[in-house]
Amino acid sequence: MRMSAGTKKRGDATTDADGRFELRAIPSTNCGLSIEHPEYQEFSIDRTPTAEFPLTITLVAAARLDVSVFKEDGSPLAGTAALHYSTANISAGELPLKLDHAGRVQIRTLAPGDYEFSVSAEGRPRTEPQHASLAAGQVASITARLAAKAEPPSIVVSDRAGTPVAGAKL
Repeated sequence: MRMSAGTKKRGDATTDADGRFELRAIPSTNCGLSIEHPEYQEFSIDRTPTAEFPLTITLVAAARLDVSVFKEDGSPLAGTAALHYSTANISAGELPLKLDHAGRVQIRTLAPGDYEFSVSAEGRPRTEPQHASLAAGQVASITARLAAKAEPPSIVVSDRAGTPVAGAKL
């Protein structure tokens, strides 16, 4: 749990076995509470809990997505790539991926729902979208095979006889 007031970070806390935490030095104005857990969707609220108005937060289990990315020759793509997504309610975005040596990564905090996923990497075109329906607590997977890196366009300058012209400036 992270608490902030305005742009100032006020403190961190971790829940105990009963799911409780104690806030100390709570500001008198509303503050932002942000809850993060690797098995649940992130949760944020702008409200200061008080003794008169305690705050109970119910977290929603996140869906997880295993992503495997391969090059055109079938070898794994290690390093960085991007996961592009859109949901049934038309939100869209892009997540940076850090692929391991086997070309794999797990995204742990996706909201349940219907998604279209595609993958891209520097110099390689985006894959065709793949559909996945994710449920809370479910682990789904997609495998993407990226096309070969696009070759930069080649421009040849020649005279009317077809002889290449050296020294021409573009």
